[in-house]
Amino acid sequence: MLERVAALRFSPRLDHDAANLRVALATLAALADSLRLCVELWPFWLRRIELDEAHRHFDDALAAAPARDLLRVEGLLAAAAIDLRSGAVSEGIARVEEARALSAELDA
Repeated sequence: MLERVAALRFSPRLDHDAANLRVALATLAALADSLRLCVELWPFWLRRIELDEAHRHFDDALAAAPARDLLRVEGLLAAAAIDLRSGAVSEGIARVEEARALSAELDA
């Protein structure tokens, strides 16, 4: 499913799978894999203006995947895009700052 999401994440054709994506996210909620799926889905949520849903899933996925790695950087930046679009500017800026700091740490 992840390959399909990655291929179609900007496409309205992914809309047909919205219910399946919710089930997949619920199934993966406690696993680090949920962050990878959220990272792939952020354009889908942004296009559909499902910002509250995206915000909830990113919060859960970031909590379930505390590893300080590139996936977390990508997750923080994607979540920040959702935050900024939804008007949660201070939260979005905090996520960008965390991503920047982690990115610098990973480069060191």
